Amino acid sequence: MARGPQRQPLPRSTLTPGEVRILRSLAQHNAVIAKVVEELKLTVRSVNNRSALIRQKLGTTTTKGAITKARTMGLIE
Repeated sequence: MARGPQRQPLPRSTLTPGEVRILRSLAQHNAVIAKVVEELKLTVRSVNNRSALIRQKLGTTTTKGAITKARTMGLIE
């Protein structure tokens, strides 16, 4: 069964410093949004929206997939 077109990641330079900061925090807190909200003093909506943009830019469908891809690309440790 076809899954549709595969998402192609954008160049790493397309992630903003704020998106990288959120991605690092997501990785540190095992993708738990509430902990990221508390640490970065952002709203849940803001973290969810930015997380969706990060996933789109990295060509993944899940936050954990985005974290894995970002590590592979050297964006985060």
